[in-house]
Amino acid sequence: MSTPLYIAAGANMIGGIIGARGMKGAADATAAIADYNARLEERNAKALRQAAEVREWQGDVAEVDLMEDFGDFVDTQQAFYGAAGTQAGTGTPLEVAFAAAEEVSDDLTMMNYNVAVESNAIRDEAINRQFGAAVTRAEGRVRASAMRTQARSKLFSTAGSSLMMAFA
Repeated sequence: MSTPLYIAAGANMIGGIIGARGMKGAADATAAIADYNARLEERNAKALRQAAEVREWQGDVAEVDLMEDFGDFVDTQQAFYGAAGTQAGTGTPLEVAFAAAEEVSDDLTMMNYNVAVESNAIRDEAINRQFGAAVTRAEGRVRASAMRTQARSKLFSTAGSSLMMAFA
């Protein structure tokens, strides 16, 4: 075999090694990017869980506000009845107070239901983001593994062709 063929085989081998190293670097970068994206999704999931808690807290505050407003309404209503010379705890004034209490109770029930629906929807989105993070990370690992396999395959293929050149 002549010297130029050995040189060509060596150059071919070096090219294959460089190519394989490049593919391995791309695989590592792919895994790192997937991990970064997964961490972003996990952060978003955490923020959504916190948003659900805030929504529930807002619902609690709104409930307290409604009850305070209702108490003020009843106090004002009783004061008007008293000013009119009507006894507030009997007859029509009592029926009006019960009707108002029932309306507030219905409002509270609906408000609590809406808050629960909204916070559950936010929590569901958080769960979806968490699952998305796991999928992103898994996809990154699979892609990186495939790229590493390609790098090994390229390296072995290059070695084979280099040996064939050297011993041809």
